[in-house]
Amino acid sequence: MYCPLLVAAVLLLLTDVAVGQEPRDPAEDAFATRRAYVEVGGNVAPVSINVDVRVAQGYALRFGAAFGPLSSTQGNQPTRPDTGRVRGPLRYLSGTLTVSRLLGASRTVLELGGGVMGRRNRTESADARPSTVGFTGILGVRLQPRRGGFGGRLAFTPLLDRRGVHAAAGLSVMYGLP
Repeated sequence: MYCPLLVAAVLLLLTDVAVGQEPRDPAEDAFATRRAYVEVGGNVAPVSINVDVRVAQGYALRFGAAFGPLSSTQGNQPTRPDTGRVRGPLRYLSGTLTVSRLLGASRTVLELGGGVMGRRNRTESADARPSTVGFTGILGVRLQPRRGGFGGRLAFTPLLDRRGVHAAAGLSVMYGLP
């Protein structure tokens, strides 16, 4: 169950050893060190808003937030025993913190990372689970934005929580903050 996270952690360590001795590429400075983006579908959330900051050469720290209603097919929703239908509307607020290793010095890079995601659920039902914390992984390709320009990301972002592993993929539109 924890195998994807273990594999991601080992890959991050190996990539740091393998490429950590590269000389600093001046071309990397052409790309934005701070990025804001909107992601559709990542981390099992319909839409999220994120800020991504390069904290060291080849490393990015991401803060994300998502909120909104969940449909009857998403999440761990309480159901009525007699009908099996959801009791009241379910709304959520989630926050994500991840660290990624960006491999490559060109505009297109491979992204490997992981982090934590917390989600607070609200519903009219008293028997709903109020919150959940999970671990997320990132395996993606990123088109880095230049300062003041646009870029994008396509990533596989599975979530592991007490209910199991939830596969998800996200498509992002990024803006490089000046």
